[in-house]
Amino acid sequence: MTVSAIFLSPDAQHLYFTVIRAVFIVSMVLHCISLIFLVKFTPNNLQAWRRYMLVLQVILITIDVHMELLLQPIMLFPAPAVYTTGLLCHAGVPFQIQGGIGILGMGMIGAAIIACVLHRHQSIVSAGPSRWRLSKVITPLLLLDFPATIIFTACAVDGLIAFESCLVVFSLLYFHPIVHNVFWIGLTPAYRIKIASRLSCITNRFYSVSPQYSSPRFRD
Repeated sequence: MTVSAIFLSPDAQHLYFTVIRAVFIVSMVLHCISLIFLVKFTPNNLQAWRRYMLVLQVILITIDVHMELLLQPIMLFPAPAVYTTGLLCHAGVPFQIQGGIGILGMGMIGAAIIACVLHRHQSIVSAGPSRWRLSKVITPLLLLDFPATIIFTACAVDGLIAFESCLVVFSLLYFHPIVHNVFWIGLTPAYRIKIASRLSCITNRFYSVSPQYSSPRFRD
């Protein structure tokens, strides 16, 4: 892989970060919704799980803010290189500290997810065949494993995968918080019931305020 093969024009870089910022906004909205569900709608028998998930949500929010605002990395895979354009870079923070914070956050979220799979998944998914229960928990992890596998292959085999393809694959990692929030809210029975109840109330109110017409009366 030659240096000239790794190039990202200013226009392409602007488009890239525009998409990343849009994903960041959606992730923050879902994080807020998740926190509301955790604080207000968690049943009493899941209070211990709620505390665990609150810690997990805080870690995810911290990583999102760090990666998409403070760091803003451009990964130069398959070359083992990266440069940053975020607030920490403009503030003159050494790259070792920038990268170290990111690696620490990734390690924390990885440990938290593994702990959830090993100790808490029976509490947050509905009953069903074991294969289906396992797929509910493992599916969000695939959004981390797939890009990691592709990027490792690109770095190990020179010239196999182009820089542009590696950048797109790496960008899939930014969608993990969205998948995480949608999955655990949608797959938690108590939250599903609350969502269905709210949707039913909205539907009933919509039909109750629909205009009613009476037939005109005529006099002889």
